[in-house]
Amino acid sequence: MNRSTHGSILIVGGGPVGLMLAIRLRMLGIECRIIDKRAEPDMHSKALSLSSATLELFDQQIGITDELLELSYPNATVHIHWNGRPLHRVSLGSVPSRFSYYLMVPQYETERLLRERLAELGGIIERGVELVALSQVRDRVLVTTTSGDGGQETRFFDFVVGCDGARSTVRDLVGIKFLGHDYGMFFAMCDAPISWPGRAGKMIYSITDRGFAISIPMTNGIHRVVISGKGKLDRERPWGPEDFRARLDELGLQDLVPGESIWSSAAPIFNRLACRFRSGHVLLAGDAAHTFSPIGGQGLNTGVQDAAALAWRLAAVLHGEADEAVLDDYSEERRAYAAEVRRWTDELTRLIARIDRNEAGALRHFLPSARGGAFLAEVLPLRLAGLAGLAGVDEDSGSSAA
Repeated sequence: MNRSTHGSILIVGGGPVGLMLAIRLRMLGIECRIIDKRAEPDMHSKALSLSSATLELFDQQIGITDELLELSYPNATVHIHWNGRPLHRVSLGSVPSRFSYYLMVPQYETERLLRERLAELGGIIERGVELVALSQVRDRVLVTTTSGDGGQETRFFDFVVGCDGARSTVRDLVGIKFLGHDYGMFFAMCDAPISWPGRAGKMIYSITDRGFAISIPMTNGIHRVVISGKGKLDRERPWGPEDFRARLDELGLQDLVPGESIWSSAAPIFNRLACRFRSGHVLLAGDAAHTFSPIGGQGLNTGVQDAAALAWRLAAVLHGEADEAVLDDYSEERRAYAAEVRRWTDELTRLIARIDRNEAGALRHFLPSARGGAFLAEVLPLRLAGLAGLAGVDEDSGSSAA
């Protein structure tokens, strides 16, 4: 592989999005530096679902899909239950991809494989290094970072990309607004073995007027159980097994019994979108640019697709093969795509949380009708797979919109 030394890029954030971007840039001959203020990798499960579109990118562009398949559990069908009874089955089996399913793999495993791929290309994450200041000087970015040992460094880069999450320092330093709303509710989740007669081993959205629970099978008999919590989360008191049990009982799911969890978390959910994904030579990708409700599993997937869409454009600019206008195209196209994902994940969240009960609105897609049947059979699977309106990923990746 030929390696170019002209042009330099700083990637802030060493999660899946930053790693994907660093890998693709190195494969395209662009030097980049990737920093993360965390001293160690996060070993929590966090994001779980890899979509068809993301698996296509991983397979065609960086070659880690076979390893992912060995670590994961494929889910091709989403079962929707209403008040304890089966209502709908949404199948991903017909989406135009050889990965016609959700692949359930803990985020730390995805990150590990990405780190190993980056290392094969000679790259590393510089840990314990934090961005504290940046300014744009003509066509370059002056950056100041600090390290855990008290050191400080100031240097220029051609571009800086913020892949540093919903509380992005990069986004704040360039003054890009991050607008949206909160839901006034929270999700609690745990990864645990479960007992649920006749229903374990299936991806089930169980919806009631009092809230919802989601069960997602993973490997080795483990399931992720997600439940909606009412009101404001008390961050001073972590959710424990007794809280899950009490909430499941409230939802009428006495027969769903989680065992001892290997990981649990509770957090409010947000709906946010950056006003733009570019400010001069500073760009945003992933959660720094957009945060969605976790319903639909689109967060990590959309971020990885951002990285793939940005990498070839940055490489083309730095190799002198394209004008910087392609970076405006990135901002416009990916923001439009993220806005659409934000819209329909918000719609789904409001439906299953029973915030929206208007039968003439989005709920009509889930009521018995020919129109609803077509939506569930044709439209929703493409959205879940990440193949509905996917734009600007990579000109020569072979991945395209359906």
